[in-house]
Amino acid sequence: MKDLIPMTDYLPDHPYSKFLKRPLTLGMFVPCNEEGRPMDEPENYQLWRKHGSFTQYGEELTKKCVHYKKAKEKVLFEGLLIVSQGNYGMTFAKPGSKPHETITYRYRTGFVGLKTIEDLTHLGLKYKEPIK
Repeated sequence: MKDLIPMTDYLPDHPYSKFLKRPLTLGMFVPCNEEGRPMDEPENYQLWRKHGSFTQYGEELTKKCVHYKKAKEKVLFEGLLIVSQGNYGMTFAKPGSKPHETITYRYRTGFVGLKTIEDLTHLGLKYKEPIK
């Protein structure tokens, strides 16, 4: 008999293995600023997005919207809801998931029990970025 081994050990140089080995960041789940902190959607962002970066929205709003849009484009996982958020962290889940199928992030210590994208494979998440 042989032991089962993870794909990342069996085919370490395969592009998908490299993808699975990427360390998790909060920015993979929600738009974050350069410091890795979650960003709120700017006021009138949807309107700005619909009409483009016209000067009527003002330079400050346009700057915030562009920054938020870039952060949002870095979000990797789709279909997750923020089920709780507070001073210490946030918890994500797929709609209809069971309590043990959540992803918890603590602002001071990072993800609880998860380190890489491979640790999420049992949750059946969808990702939107091409594998690099």
